[in-house]
Amino acid sequence: MEVLAETVGHFFPGFGHWLAAFPDPRCAGKVVYPAPLCLWSALSLLVRGLGSRRQFDAESRRDAASAEQRLLQNLNLLAGTDASDLMHGDTLNDYLAQLEPKHLASVPPRMVRRLERMRALEHARLQGRYLIAIDATGLWSWKQRHCDTCLHQTQNGVTTYYHLTLEAKLITPEGLALSVGTEFIENVDPQATKQDCERAAITRLLPKLKVSFPRLPICLLFDAAYATQTVLRACRRNNWAWIISFKSGSLPTAFREFQTLKTLTPDQVLETRVGGRYQRLSWIHDLEHEEFRFAALDCLTYNDDGEVVYFAWITNLPVRRDTVVALANHGGRKRWTIENQGFRNQKHQEYRLTHPYSDNPTALKNYYFLIQIAHAFVQLLARGRLAGVFRRVIVSVRNLFRCLADSFLHDRIPAEAVDPVRLTAIQIRFDNTS
Repeated sequence: MEVLAETVGHFFPGFGHWLAAFPDPRCAGKVVYPAPLCLWSALSLLVRGLGSRRQFDAESRRDAASAEQRLLQNLNLLAGTDASDLMHGDTLNDYLAQLEPKHLASVPPRMVRRLERMRALEHARLQGRYLIAIDATGLWSWKQRHCDTCLHQTQNGVTTYYHLTLEAKLITPEGLALSVGTEFIENVDPQATKQDCERAAITRLLPKLKVSFPRLPICLLFDAAYATQTVLRACRRNNWAWIISFKSGSLPTAFREFQTLKTLTPDQVLETRVGGRYQRLSWIHDLEHEEFRFAALDCLTYNDDGEVVYFAWITNLPVRRDTVVALANHGGRKRWTIENQGFRNQKHQEYRLTHPYSDNPTALKNYYFLIQIAHAFVQLLARGRLAGVFRRVIVSVRNLFRCLADSFLHDRIPAEAVDPVRLTAIQIRFDNTS
């Protein structure tokens, strides 16, 4: 617990002020538990890997029965409060059901701006630009309509109601995936003639990204479905670079031209080994699609099973013999980080992204943003203060959650772990071993 407090305090010294600045929507005369304590209680639920509000209540009762009440002491210290007991999970849910999600939505990009300003992510740049992968994922689903904004799909006479989100994450070579923007895909317009979708959501997400990072040098990573004029025009307007997966189905004419021109330019082929594995890379300049000109590159290599695999991308970044390896391996192929270290980990590790922590639509969104914050904390902890111990002793994220859960209940966080003067003097270096 001490290392978690130090990690948060070192990287985000203003985190407590960010939470305290949120407006409290509850009736002022009836508030028993301050808002920062509610938020830290929710975050503790997630970083302890409890998985449900019911388990949160069980752990709280366990703490209340102990003589030391370490969990209460630790949450009070983190939140800067002096509550005499811990709230029930329903009380926590009531607060999150009233808090506008835009407040918690502002925290993940604010965290990344802080990391960028302190140059903690400098090593992650590709040709001077930070990599931001954008993709959609499923969140919650029900057999009955959950709310008015649910998407729905009927197969074999069975209708499923569900929610999706379009997510932007800043990614790094060693696998950090940090949320920088979220756009929920939902049916908010009752007059709409068709359901909301990824293509509509991207037109809402990209302007938000520009507002959050107006001057940050960015390279966006997309899958082939986003090779559209709408996306490319937005990138040109905002001076963003981009790398997009290249498939015959998305840009068939350009893809056929690329395959033909490769055979005519043998000087634009590079055979090399990356990580001990053979790669054959090819590239072509000045392909066209409507009003845009771009380069294309591909990579022929082997997967872990020894099978031949093929990847191809288009990009507006310079592609040369001295840049093509990095563009393929640290650019195009890193788009999978958002799915693996991002969505997959949040769904299958103890964050339980697809678990509906609440029946309330507003609270559900707030839990989503809290998961993004908690995920960032755990990633920075595993790659920073605990890096050596993580590799040698803890080994897995699941074990890390267990350690944090035990520590919250049994170890008291010392006051110096949240002392801003001390935390500005310490150094936390990332372990960049992938």
